[in-house]
Amino acid sequence: MVILTVYALRTFTPHVPDTAWPTLLALVFTVALHLWRRNVMLSVLGGTADHVALAGTLFASPEESWETRCGAVDVTGR
Repeated sequence: MVILTVYALRTFTPHVPDTAWPTLLALVFTVALHLWRRNVMLSVLGGTADHVALAGTLFASPEESWETRCGAVDVTGR
C-alpha cells in the first residue's frame, strides 16, 4: 500500500488544481475507507475507482476528453 501511495503522489503538484483535487480527495477517501473497514483490497480498489471517477468526470477539462486523446475530435480547427 505504501508503494501505491508513493506511486500515486509522485507527480502530485498542489499548484495545479485539476490534478491536485482528485488525487487529494481520493487519498482521503482511501484512508477513511481503510480505517473504517480494515481491508487493503477494498481500500485499493475503492481509492482507485474514486480517483478515476473524479479525474474523469468532475475535474476533467474539455481539452482532455476521451475523444480528443483518441483523435476523434479535431481541436486544431483544421
